[in-house]
Amino acid sequence: MRFVAKAHLRRHAALVGAVALSAGVVAGILPSLDAPASAAPRTSAPVLLSINTASYPRVLGNSKKYSLYLLHDEAGGKLHCVGKCLQSWIPLYVAKGSHPSVGAGVKGKLGTVARKLSKADTKYQLTYNSFPVYTFSGDTGPKQSNGEGIEFATGVYWYLLHSSATTAAATPVAVSGSSGGGGGW
Repeated sequence: MRFVAKAHLRRHAALVGAVALSAGVVAGILPSLDAPASAAPRTSAPVLLSINTASYPRVLGNSKKYSLYLLHDEAGGKLHCVGKCLQSWIPLYVAKGSHPSVGAGVKGKLGTVARKLSKADTKYQLTYNSFPVYTFSGDTGPKQSNGEGIEFATGVYWYLLHSSATTAAATPVAVSGSSGGGGGW
């Protein structure tokens, strides 16, 4: 009797372990068993890359090679894109205290700004040379720059981030007038 009970407990423990392992893979906490051995578990820290779009070289991009943007009057972390604006311009959030990885050619200073979404919900938006960082919903694939030069308000524009810029003044790819896009958000 004892032997049968122990074997049953071992099978039960193995089944519980397999279910927990599968749940971890599905949730993205653990790498898939058929992933390469070198694959690391997912983290909340983004990877920033220097990418070239069809029209602009050395643009800051995310790990999926989507272009990243700034709103030029948000220097220093002043958040003006709120409400409806956030439907088109998606903030790049990071976990508090995380350190994004950067690829070759990314030379700017990284930081965060707190974005209060509600009384109980504060998220941390990545900044690059003091500008809060966004993706644009109008970029439907990698290496697009459809948001470059879109006017947010009179005289206030969205710009791509220059990946090799080391100062706030050099961070926008262009700073004069609307160079494309148009139509606001």
